[in-house]
Amino acid sequence: MSCLWTVTLAAALLAGFTVSAEGFPPEDRMVGEREHPKMIATFGGVYRGHPDLHAYIGELGARLVRQSRYGDEEWKFTVLDTQAVNAFALPGGYVYLTRGLVALARNESDLAAVLAHEIAHVVAHHGRARHARIASVNEGPKVAGNDPAPDGSRRSAPPSGRDVILARYSHQDEFEADALAIGFLHEAGLDPAAVVRMLRANEAHSVLVGNDIELHRGMLSSHPSTPERMSRAVILSRRLAADPDRAAEDGFLDRIEGLHFGSRPHLGLFRGQEVLLGGTEISFRMPDGFHIRREPGRVTARAMDGTLIVYDEMVNQWGVGIVSYLPRGSREVELLQLDGMHAATAVRNPERGGHRFEYRTLVIQCATELVCRFRYIVPLAVSLARRADLRETALSFRRFDERDRQAARPRVVRVATVSASDTLTSLIARMDVGASPKQWFELLNGLQPDEMPAVGRRVKLVVRADR
Repeated sequence: MSCLWTVTLAAALLAGFTVSAEGFPPEDRMVGEREHPKMIATFGGVYRGHPDLHAYIGELGARLVRQSRYGDEEWKFTVLDTQAVNAFALPGGYVYLTRGLVALARNESDLAAVLAHEIAHVVAHHGRARHARIASVNEGPKVAGNDPAPDGSRRSAPPSGRDVILARYSHQDEFEADALAIGFLHEAGLDPAAVVRMLRANEAHSVLVGNDIELHRGMLSSHPSTPERMSRAVILSRRLAADPDRAAEDGFLDRIEGLHFGSRPHLGLFRGQEVLLGGTEISFRMPDGFHIRREPGRVTARAMDGTLIVYDEMVNQWGVGIVSYLPRGSREVELLQLDGMHAATAVRNPERGGHRFEYRTLVIQCATELVCRFRYIVPLAVSLARRADLRETALSFRRFDERDRQAARPRVVRVATVSASDTLTSLIARMDVGASPKQWFELLNGLQPDEMPAVGRRVKLVVRADR
């Protein structure tokens, strides 16, 4: 890339995008207001485990938006309660990032780089074009009633916030958002090189989580990173880089002390094929070969042959009998006991879209005012072969034991100062992350492979909450 391009773009950033204030277009604000509640519901809800975090991020976001042409508008910054590394924005000033991404940042400039990039997408109206594109292709088959379809989908709907943010930005959009973000950081007195650091951290995270679909559905899926994108960001950030003090200790680590890390057990923790629900202290095992996912209000497991298992919970506020929670028109009703809990199961064979499948429901009185429900949607051609798997899941349903309670203790980020007696091995031994503790320690602390942090440096560790 030529120096002329860099200088010209830098001049545009520092002049053209900050000279005048204006209001958000009404259509942008309308989209944001409509989709904001859906976004909260879809991505794990608002993170409330760290009382001061939202205020801090709101202050940091306000510092950045003052550098944009929408600095006088009302912006909303939200931290979502999910371990996925992700950040996105809706038209009208709605910016989201996940607690998984907050944990990945090394300092305040790193966190600001993500916010600045999303602010840039809003300022440049990239989301509006994406929303229109998704709306034009979102038509799908409608599903009657409250049952999931054989593919797990529900009734069709207008384009959701999730649809919009998971559609990829164009490369040109990303180039422009990176460039704007670098300018915003520079003008706000933060480190422009943080854009490059966070791109690299996202790449490293992608490699570390590998084929874990839930964790991999992060910033890189909707913000494609390319060698050209990285090289452009490097050149421009170097042109605008300030003195080293901008990346110095800034209190960021104190701000995230106690941040929840990884799965929130009350939302669902996976131990192999075993599902632990800390909120209701219930455990069950999904069959081998099924891919398990947490979704809003439910857990799903899907097999390659199209079999789908959906687990959710309902409040039994009227105290009615368990059979009342079976779908109307069910047959082969059977009463049973699971770990001392009353349960009932039944089956139907509906037809949708020309395909026949077996729809089996299992409901369990798992607490005085709580009904736990499994729905098994199985293509009729494989229903006999799958019955043993479905029975296995039902019989595995049980209340927590002490081992489960220990496993369901939440993990949090703790900040420690490296002492002269520490070694890389001893620091890694304190990481309670399951697989790949060394790689996680290096990623969370911005270290090179086998790099020992200097004595006196503060580092992030992941430990159980009560340690």
